[in-house]
Amino acid sequence: MTVAGTLWQLANSEQATSTWKARHRNGAGPTDAFFIEDSTYMCYYIYFVSHYMYIHHLCATPPSGGSMSLRYAILGFLSMRPLSGYDIKRQFNESVRHFWSADQAAIYRTLADLETNALVAHERVEQQTRPDRKVYHITPAGVTSFDAWLTLPAPPVVRREPLLLKLFFASRMSAGDVAGLLQAELSAVDAELAEFQAVVGLIEADMRQARDSESAAAHEQLLIGPLITLTNGALLGDAYRAWLRGLLLAQADGTLTAAALMAELRGQLDTE
Repeated sequence: MTVAGTLWQLANSEQATSTWKARHRNGAGPTDAFFIEDSTYMCYYIYFVSHYMYIHHLCATPPSGGSMSLRYAILGFLSMRPLSGYDIKRQFNESVRHFWSADQAAIYRTLADLETNALVAHERVEQQTRPDRKVYHITPAGVTSFDAWLTLPAPPVVRREPLLLKLFFASRMSAGDVAGLLQAELSAVDAELAEFQAVVGLIEADMRQARDSESAAAHEQLLIGPLITLTNGALLGDAYRAWLRGLLLAQADGTLTAAALMAELRGQLDTE
């Protein structure tokens, strides 16, 4: 099943939706205004975030992050709707894995810590053929904590890039080997940007269709956050592709020299 299909089922789960609305009415979760009445919008939100094109080659080993960031990522997912620990892991895999990852054990440990601090709570859901599920929901204190965290400055990112590590020792490789590395990377980036362009086309078609609906304004407002991440991904991906193409061209015409690279650096860093 596609990511969109999986998220569509999640967004239209009658049990999850009714439970979520009931908790809001009882004051056990965010206000009713926080809940998006049309579950289609929730599906769109998660789906488009899943295509945030922070090209994974720019950070080939996605950071697992510290426990503090993981706890807020989990609170963020739970601010959308109640989820089990397994469902939260699936949301990581199907949405933010291009720039943030988490293993199942860490998720369960963090959920236990969040519950100890009254930021989430859970209820057991009986299953006829499987063990009961723990379904977690965010508490009002959790919403307050999550919203406060969103406005804090992001900490510096520790980047780990295998390609750059190899290129650092390029003097030990033949010209053909260097070109092979660059070309393989370029092909992968081209493929991801092609997928990215297809997703943007889907968003454009969806926005055209939504303009004729009564909830068009709410729909467009919901897309602002995901579209911000998409514009970042497009800029990074395009710049990365241009860098790879430039290196390949310079190598082919014999201008990939220390002097030429220094001249390029001076031009890039010249702010006058």
